Amino acid sequence: MKVKTKLILGEDSDDFQSPVVLPDTPIVRLYIEYVHKTMMHSGVQTTPNRIREHYWVPHGRGISRKVVSKCVVCKRHSNKPVQPDTAPLPLDRRKRVAAFQVTGVPYLGNGPGEKMPGAFSHKKPRPYTNRSYLLYIL
Repeated sequence: MKVKTKLILGEDSDDFQSPVVLPDTPIVRLYIEYVHKTMMHSGVQTTPNRIREHYWVPHGRGISRKVVSKCVVCKRHSNKPVQPDTAPLPLDRRKRVAAFQVTGVPYLGNGPGEKMPGAFSHKKPRPYTNRSYLLYIL
């Protein structure tokens, strides 16, 4: 069975102007998988576009999405990196103390004439690059 399209007046091939309808069967899914692999594991948009040049698969994009999501090679290249588990806190950081009982203060900042870390030499110096800090211990 073929589909009648509006591309009758074009100079395209007969397969493109009136493609053959393929129902959703396991053989069609194998064909979609074959096209996906021959197109160098192309994505969900490219695979059905290539199939539509010769065949019309109802719900073709959804079927190709299922096929591409089961592809082992595509899964391997599209996964996020594994996040390692965080290390446990040391004993001195696990003590129960009141809020703000243990605080930290930066003792020294950038000295006069020193650039901030990461400052680029080709950029115009900013006014905050020459800040100095003074620490009062009572």
